[in-house]
Amino acid sequence: MADLLEASRPQDDLTVIDTYRKIMTWVNAQAQFLPAAKSEFARGADGWLIGYAKVHGVTVVTHEVLALAARRKVPIPNVCLAFDVPYTDTFQMLRALGISFR
Repeated sequence: MADLLEASRPQDDLTVIDTYRKIMTWVNAQAQFLPAAKSEFARGADGWLIGYAKVHGVTVVTHEVLALAARRKVPIPNVCLAFDVPYTDTFQMLRALGISFR
């Protein structure tokens, strides 16, 4: 229940906005990513999600994997790594929560 309450925080949180700005500055400074990848990242919610997680100390859950040589996409784990934001995949999250399907 606390997670649901956490998700209802105002969207005008200045700390999250500042962190998002830093994330976007970092992404745009990375020469490895193609301009189209940077543009796609800017249009999506991934930067906001990572910024929110950084500010509020929560873990990002994603199907994406760390891809240090990526050029055509800005992978969530790459940004999380650069900003020291914990991330995990769905299956690791389910295991950590003790959820099993029978």
